[in-house]
Amino acid sequence: MSRTVVQTGLSARPSLSLLALTIAALWTGAATGHDRRQPADELFALSLDELMNLQVTGAAVRDLGLAEHAETGNPFHWAILDIAASVETIDHNTLQARSLNNVIEAAENLVGVLSGDSPAEPHSFSMRGFSRDSVNVLHDGISMGIATLNTRPQTTFNLAQLEITKGAATLQHGQGAAAGSVNFVTRKPVIGSQQVTEAIVEYGSHASHQLNLGISGPLQTDSAYRFDISHQQTDGWLEHAEAESLTVTGGLRWQPSEQLELGFSLDYLDDSLPAYWGTPLVPRSVARDPVSGVIDTDDDRVLDGATLDNNYNISDHLIGSESLWTRVDLQYDLNTASHIHASVYRFDADRDWRNAENYRFNADTGVVERDRFLVQHDRLLHGLRAGYVRLGEWLGRANRFALSVEWSDNNFDRNIGFDADNPEPFVDTVDLYAPVAGRFGMVDVRPDGVRTEIQALVLENALALTAQTRLDLAVRQEWIGIDRWRRNFNGDYIARTLLDKTFSQQSYRIGLLHKINPTLSLYGHVGQQHDPFESDIANVYFADSFQASDVRQYEIGLKSLFADGQLELTTAWFDINKRQRVQRSDATFINNEQDAHGVELALRAQLTDDVRLGGNLAYTDTHYNRYYDAVIDANVDGNRPVNAPEQMASLWASINRVAELPIEVGAGVYYVSERFADSQNRITLDRYTLINAFVAYAEDRYRLAFNVRNASDELYAPWSDTTYPNQIALGAPRSYELSLQLKF
Repeated sequence: MSRTVVQTGLSARPSLSLLALTIAALWTGAATGHDRRQPADELFALSLDELMNLQVTGAAVRDLGLAEHAETGNPFHWAILDIAASVETIDHNTLQARSLNNVIEAAENLVGVLSGDSPAEPHSFSMRGFSRDSVNVLHDGISMGIATLNTRPQTTFNLAQLEITKGAATLQHGQGAAAGSVNFVTRKPVIGSQQVTEAIVEYGSHASHQLNLGISGPLQTDSAYRFDISHQQTDGWLEHAEAESLTVTGGLRWQPSEQLELGFSLDYLDDSLPAYWGTPLVPRSVARDPVSGVIDTDDDRVLDGATLDNNYNISDHLIGSESLWTRVDLQYDLNTASHIHASVYRFDADRDWRNAENYRFNADTGVVERDRFLVQHDRLLHGLRAGYVRLGEWLGRANRFALSVEWSDNNFDRNIGFDADNPEPFVDTVDLYAPVAGRFGMVDVRPDGVRTEIQALVLENALALTAQTRLDLAVRQEWIGIDRWRRNFNGDYIARTLLDKTFSQQSYRIGLLHKINPTLSLYGHVGQQHDPFESDIANVYFADSFQASDVRQYEIGLKSLFADGQLELTTAWFDINKRQRVQRSDATFINNEQDAHGVELALRAQLTDDVRLGGNLAYTDTHYNRYYDAVIDANVDGNRPVNAPEQMASLWASINRVAELPIEVGAGVYYVSERFADSQNRITLDRYTLINAFVAYAEDRYRLAFNVRNASDELYAPWSDTTYPNQIALGAPRSYELSLQLKF
């Protein structure tokens, strides 16, 4: 099949003007000094005694980190206070203080972020009215591709922090996304550090237990290492919901000269996930114990309280994966004002699903019908990132310039044991109240695959217009090649799914930041990007009709540190529009459009030496305009998108030195308003409120903590997977955890 070249995105004029401006800056000016210290380096500026002490007390109330440096979309190493975009972090200490053991739990502690843990698509997120593949997931700044096909639940022990950049605001890390980017930043070795060993042992409800061990220190005066291992296991809160994971992360860092620094890292994951796909909906007239306050449906289907502890999956279920990241990094200081950097990486992953996943109650026969679903992923991603950063002057003004290039090759093959075009996939039945698990059996298998190659050039420039005001300009040019194919079960190609195409697209961001004073910033930006194209392909009936989406965001915000850092405050207003060309099943086209606008607020206050308070609020008004849902072959104009709550809020407080003892107590409240479970808005997930609490006894080098999750034992449905319209997955009930943290 011949290749075609298609131009999308920006017109030539704004791209060329930004290009000319930023290239001109490359050749300018006097040095203003260059500081590339990482946040971990600043940590190890502490004394040995300070370093060896646990830094967890008080951390349960999250610092907004405005004085810290972000790793995401930040080539100039700005503090978050000085970034003209909404960037949030939750650091390692807060993750440990709250016993947030995976990134799903961690992300929900940030402003306006809803997390889902469907076994079909682990690591699902919703932000600013957009979800699933409109969220870009990064591993140390490297894009893994669309979230629904590539991510897994990940431990937080090996993370330095979790970072989220909201909306279409960063151009540095692969394809953009309407909702934003979630970056898992792993812990790194630090040259000049002392030998430190950390351990966490935890045991809790449902035979849940974990063991974490981290070792770091020097090899020589010019080199260091870090090694982290985490093993987690649980029997789950209902039958067949057991899970286990092993994560091993390691890194070496070597600085053979003052100018040159080299690093090597690896990240290995082997996991098996809970095989719980939800509880079937039944007519109210059938239910023995109709449940209220969890869902509402237009057709009066309900959850039956007599079935909530049942798992309708098979006994020989499988949801497992094995993956390995390897990466080499280089950074070289050309002089005090400029440096170059490069990273070469490789990601291998094998994943397997073998389950009965769809459960439909048949009112005529009174039984639950089940399908069989088999998928095997074979993933190989490798690539290169390199860049140049210069600090200088332009037109007599302080100026920073960055140029980066990217290349990635992503080969994704699947074996599939289901027929996506078959409207009746159900193959056996089980009793609603006493399901017999049974076995998987045999299914026909067919292959499919997609290979994508991306080349990109990114130019960014930050010009000080005045001593208080800075103008940020950035442009990204991408060249993308796609080769996708699918076969029928008889081995023949499915003609309408074939795609062999190259195209280019452009993205940009224009930002303005004004420092009212050194601790108070006002900012605004406008940006245009595109959702990941792999998701866009799924919305056309004939693959060769694919056209990339366009995403535009406006944002205005404020960031401030008050009272010598005792109070942090951020707020942002945003407006996002996504346009996407989709194809109906009758081969006609429609330009889908979704709008979202809202306000986000976060604060952290140190009320006294021992009392901290923090919280956040998010309001999002989002809806489909003219919109065709290709999955269900229906117009959903004017409806609210799936998993997009209008309101979210959380509040955390902690008190240290209770009764003048080394005891800390803390509690948090997390609220989510109503959401829709389907694009037709026929099923509503009711609002819910979760309460978590802890008490901890901490000395210098150890901490004993008792945590309670979902203290009120709320029955709730946190997330909807639209692939399973006849069932609802419930959140975990109340649970308890006892943990011991050591540092020596």
